[in-house]
Amino acid sequence: MEKSNVAFNMIKRGTLLPLFLNFSGPLLWVLLIFASLHVQAESEPSPVAEVTLVLGISVVHQHDGYRGVQLQRGDPVYTGDRIETQSNGHVHLRFSDDALVSVRPNSRLKIQRYDYNPSKPSESTVKFELEEGVARAISGRAAEEARDRFRLNTPIAAIGVRGTDFVVSAGIEATS
Repeated sequence: MEKSNVAFNMIKRGTLLPLFLNFSGPLLWVLLIFASLHVQAESEPSPVAEVTLVLGISVVHQHDGYRGVQLQRGDPVYTGDRIETQSNGHVHLRFSDDALVSVRPNSRLKIQRYDYNPSKPSESTVKFELEEGVARAISGRAAEEARDRFRLNTPIAAIGVRGTDFVVSAGIEATS
């Protein structure tokens, strides 16, 4: 009997189909698992900064809704995170474009948006909100190349970039 006739007879008798189904079930599950891992990896946000110094009690209220978590050196920071320092707290952040931000005691700083495009820094957008307290910022490439797309908002003022190193103090009644 020829090989093509053997395969035809196996299909005709139904013996090849169960063999295929036995292998296709596990194969389908493996493919589904890999596809879901790929989608999950793509949907996880990338950190925009790293904590380089933590003194005292300083927490992050994370972008994904978790309550405040004590910050540690090396922790990632994401768009949407809010850094909060207590009376003895102080945090330094290094952003992906080499910007540096120091969040001083009794302060709350939210990273509203940090879209840094290393291949086209002039298309980057940076937006912080200093809800209360004092922060110092040393501009990185995003703010230097796209000055009109950098904002630091306080309860009563919006600040753009003129220089590369500035300190902002924000309260309910005044911003300086």
